[in-house]
Amino acid sequence: MDITLIDPTGATRGLNAGLAYLAGSLLSKGKTVRVIDLNNRQDNFEQRIRQIDSGIVGVSLKSATAASSKPLIKLLNENKKIRFKLCGGPHITVAGRDFIEKYGFDAGVIGEAENTIVNFLEYAEGRRDLGSIGNIWHRDKTTGDICHFGLKEHEQNLDLLPFPDYEVFDSFRGLIEDYPLLTSRGCPYQCIYCCVGAVSGRKWRAREVDNIIKELLEAQKKYHFKKFHIIDDNFTLDTGRTKDFCRRLLESGLQKEWHCPNGVRADRLDEELLSLMKMSGCSSINIGIESGVQKVFDSLKKGEALADIEQAIKSAEKTGIRVNGFFILGLPGSTYADDMKSLEYSEALRLNDALFNLISIYPGTELWENITGDKRIKILRDWTDSFHFGGNAEPVFETEDYAAKDRKKAFYISNLKRKHYLVVAGETGSVLKRALTALKIILKYDRRSFFSHVFFILKNMRKVLSHVRN
Repeated sequence: MDITLIDPTGATRGLNAGLAYLAGSLLSKGKTVRVIDLNNRQDNFEQRIRQIDSGIVGVSLKSATAASSKPLIKLLNENKKIRFKLCGGPHITVAGRDFIEKYGFDAGVIGEAENTIVNFLEYAEGRRDLGSIGNIWHRDKTTGDICHFGLKEHEQNLDLLPFPDYEVFDSFRGLIEDYPLLTSRGCPYQCIYCCVGAVSGRKWRAREVDNIIKELLEAQKKYHFKKFHIIDDNFTLDTGRTKDFCRRLLESGLQKEWHCPNGVRADRLDEELLSLMKMSGCSSINIGIESGVQKVFDSLKKGEALADIEQAIKSAEKTGIRVNGFFILGLPGSTYADDMKSLEYSEALRLNDALFNLISIYPGTELWENITGDKRIKILRDWTDSFHFGGNAEPVFETEDYAAKDRKKAFYISNLKRKHYLVVAGETGSVLKRALTALKIILKYDRRSFFSHVFFILKNMRKVLSHVRN
């Protein structure tokens, strides 16, 4: 029996490495698999879904895009050629039971799925008992009840996994511009807002450097990538391993630019590591700062200090690596004034860029327990409806000290000050519609700087339009 995997349309484009890993595992077992990549290729959407004739279909879901996948799910439910509808991804790991029950899926995969997906295919072919699979939610065909089949340990030796395969993606045209590279999984830290522990586990599992370099060299021949990026949750945890990776990358002669959009902790960066990263091709790193207000920062249990962040940025600046910072608005204990101080802090740090988002809460995190268990906090909407961007940005909760309208104001003011017009305008819609949205938001939240914003947009129109097209 063959299988079709689907990556729904997301807020931003990019290849789904998780599905590529599943494809690699299935192909290594002689299975037939293809991936419908709706996130990077959106033409003929309905036709591509209606033409699916695989016995099994698996959909990868992130919490930020789960709600927007309803049209896709409706088409899948109408396709009677599909025997089993599976769902997986981070959203199913943290909230799978409710999603399966609501949208009619037959099963949902919990956590990492390279082994589970192969085992489920064998079950569908009548060669394995369902109870032996583990790590799934399953709908009983007779009663309709959603049953849980026990948790199994994550794969400990990541070097045993076949390399990800992107050739089966229907968006693949012989070239990958920016190759996604996974070198480790899991994170041991206890940040109260982060769901990585629930999805990939608290135990950090790393690939051997030899295995990583081998993948890069093979991927270069296969996909002809121009650069690559690290998609780990905690790439720099073992600084010795990271330094070894940089040295081996230099020795390999690959000579490709690379960057770290996440997975870099400031307290793990020293000048030797940053220098090696730069020499081996690293152009930029993103660091989670979250808040520039000490009391708010300390409440997050990140296990590092603002001083670590400040020092890391200075050291990176010396080497020539660009640094971007992530900030979270509306954190517990914060106020509008605190978030404006974070904005000022971001400017004082001399970051290349600063990215501001409203806080989201995930089941299985300490933050979830704190928010849902505090009667003084008013929940405004279901947490799955809180992942809106641009003109639709909405907070999921408010407090007596920080009203929803002020949280929205902080979001728009922060992003306007950093010239993130595409963020405030939203990720979808025509150029004209998004431009009008941005202008309305500027008039509402930063009227005094209206002409300054318009002048900047016109001056950088070519750059703005290139981002829209991408």
